[in-house]
Amino acid sequence: MSEIAPHRPSATILPPGAPAPPSAHADEGVRQVGVLVYGLYLASFVMPPAILGGLLLAYMNREAAPDWLKTHFTAQIRGFWLYLAYLAVSILLCAVLIGFVLIFAVMGWFVTRQIMGLGWILKREAHPRPNSWLG
Repeated sequence: MSEIAPHRPSATILPPGAPAPPSAHADEGVRQVGVLVYGLYLASFVMPPAILGGLLLAYMNREAAPDWLKTHFTAQIRGFWLYLAYLAVSILLCAVLIGFVLIFAVMGWFVTRQIMGLGWILKREAHPRPNSWLG
């Protein structure tokens, strides 16, 4: 009896000079960078310089990312700057004692923002509000 060879899809032949189609593998690599940024932001509570590494990675990968991942990098960058601004205001308000409470509130906001973003990126969903002041 003769064996039937399995069907293999033929390779797509591109004309010379045509750009290669986007690779799902390349998108996965950029997505992993997004996950790493969320992880570095969360790790910054134990090792503060990690937040700067996360910010740098977010800036470096935002333009090369597919649209749905750009929303995460935008949210990560914006979240960093908002966190810095909210902490600065909280520290200034320590003079009237309310700042001590606000520091912990800001830290809680930042952690919540990172965990929510991590959930969306792991489900391969775009960040719903990348330019939001709170979420």
